[in-house]
Amino acid sequence: MALGEPPGEPDLRDDRPSGASVDRAARICQALALVVPCALLTAFGGVAALVGTVAALVVASLSTRSRPRTLTAGEEAVAHVVVFGVVLGLFTVSTRALGQPATFGAHFTVGMLALAVPRAAYRPTRAARTFTLGFGLVALMGLARAVGRLTFGVATLAYLVLALLSTLQAEPGFGPVLRHRRGLLGPFAIGIAVAGGFMALLGWGLPAAEPVVSEYLEPYLGDGDTVGTGFSDTNIRLGEVREIQASDEVIARVSGTAAHHLRGQVYRFYRARTWIPVESEQVPRLAQPGGTLVLAEPSPGGPPPETAIIDIVGHLGRVVLLPEGTRGLGSLSIGVSADRVGRVLTTGAVLEASTYTADVQAGAPLVADPPGPQDTLIAPPALSRRLPQLSSELGLLAPGLDTAARLARLKQYLGTFQYTLVFDDEAVNAAEPVLDFLERSHTGHCELFATAFVLLARATGIPARLVTGFLVTEENLAGGYSVVRARDAHAWAEAWVEGTWRLYDPTPPAGLAELRGEGAGWVGQRLDLTARALGQLLTRLQNLTTAELLATLATIVALMVVFVVIRRRARNAQNAGTFGSTPPFEPLQALEAHLARRHAIERPVGRTLAAHAARLRALGLPRAAELLDVCADLRYGGRGDEVDVCARISAYLDTPEPVERPVTDSPA
Repeated sequence: MALGEPPGEPDLRDDRPSGASVDRAARICQALALVVPCALLTAFGGVAALVGTVAALVVASLSTRSRPRTLTAGEEAVAHVVVFGVVLGLFTVSTRALGQPATFGAHFTVGMLALAVPRAAYRPTRAARTFTLGFGLVALMGLARAVGRLTFGVATLAYLVLALLSTLQAEPGFGPVLRHRRGLLGPFAIGIAVAGGFMALLGWGLPAAEPVVSEYLEPYLGDGDTVGTGFSDTNIRLGEVREIQASDEVIARVSGTAAHHLRGQVYRFYRARTWIPVESEQVPRLAQPGGTLVLAEPSPGGPPPETAIIDIVGHLGRVVLLPEGTRGLGSLSIGVSADRVGRVLTTGAVLEASTYTADVQAGAPLVADPPGPQDTLIAPPALSRRLPQLSSELGLLAPGLDTAARLARLKQYLGTFQYTLVFDDEAVNAAEPVLDFLERSHTGHCELFATAFVLLARATGIPARLVTGFLVTEENLAGGYSVVRARDAHAWAEAWVEGTWRLYDPTPPAGLAELRGEGAGWVGQRLDLTARALGQLLTRLQNLTTAELLATLATIVALMVVFVVIRRRARNAQNAGTFGSTPPFEPLQALEAHLARRHAIERPVGRTLAAHAARLRALGLPRAAELLDVCADLRYGGRGDEVDVCARISAYLDTPEPVERPVTDSPA
């Protein structure tokens, strides 16, 4: 009894590869593509290099298997979650335990490889291949800053070529692309070479041509003198900008007590239209263990301190933002120190994506040392000659005025000016922007208002300096917190009055309010609330302790064990025939019918194929027992080739197995 003609010898004149060879070639090309990010991962060194090496060996081993496994969508999803969690968790724990730095790019690449590499063990469908190669390409993107531009470009080109080869090998009609006798390898190689050369030409030519192109297109695209609002902890250069564009990028969120100004960088030296930030001369106060930094004791007689929670989202350099009246900081995730001018700076890496608390006492003085000679200096000669005259004209030097009265009159005078972010040619080309602002235009942005206030105060003998940071004006009523955007970047002045530094903001508030508008609406507030929750979740995951990571790994391993046990029981039940949804395997049915008819051997209900095979061996039918094992491997283990199994069963049925002694079986 035959189930069909067994496959004969292949026709050597037919140049079409078999399905198995095409599948194997596609899997090998896919594996070679995944080896590319694995190899580049070694550029991080340490644990990352070990992970990259192991991943490359694993993908090479899995890709050479002749019988890849076939999993259901649910099984693949569970396997991916388990492998992703275990690999990424072990990588994080290992880097922390060994004290090795691991960037976000390294974690990102390791996570994507944990999703891509195990797929080399599966029989790839078109969708599965797309996901696998997609995960590998995304993993490669995480290495963009770890290697040089040339190395990354070559690796990306190699990955794309191998991914294309894998796809072409698996598609009907493109399988013979690697076979010389069909003549497609040459044209394909030429096409790849032309594409790679074109990419290299663009990569080299565009950066080189950018200045020339920009200069040529500038009259048509704009004047090029436009910048966006934002915070900088470096030099501030006045003038030379025709327009400042407001940016809605979220920089920070503040909850808890109300804060109107967030203090950042401090500037004392002004020369050649440029403010230069203060260098940290001394570090009298360092953060204590646990992330706390005490700046000063609460002022006696004042209100009790309240807690403000500052959630940093954007990049701020090394400056830590302080609400006015800050007495101390807590929950700092990075080393910081306080200096003589009242700044708090990070001692190592920059501060980004961090949340900390501030103990704020309303009306408390700024914690800073008394002024020095730099706080009364007017360096440019043109300003040192003109500003004292202008101070006298404004009545700032009138007898009987104390320091507070002079500063109040100066602030009132500047309040008559107009706030703007757009400037005319005279303002842009002015030799000294402050004089043009005070004597001609009477319009400017916050940096000009603050600069004029500071320099005029110094001209009257009052120590003053310029400070940059952010205004807190936008409320998110849905979340109960304030939103700080890049457009809220601001500059103001601090002056020494009655033995302490006091904040003076000379910029007209009406102009600032007009620029900032009404803030986000109902939809925007809830979108920001969602973004805040996602950011807090990411920060929490990044700050997991080693114990929490180990507990998470243990949970994942436990879930994996449960999954394996359930799957094994399901397989045993399937072998026992209790899963009626599994379609019958006709060759197995024919074999069992043959054994029942010729040898009167039937498989009782509940007996697995493995147990029945052992019974057949005991009865003197080893060939039949071997065929049962092969069927079990194929149907329930995903191992073997269905065509080969059919051919072997057909051959067995055509030439029955001889039995030297009578065969008798019992249902036991």
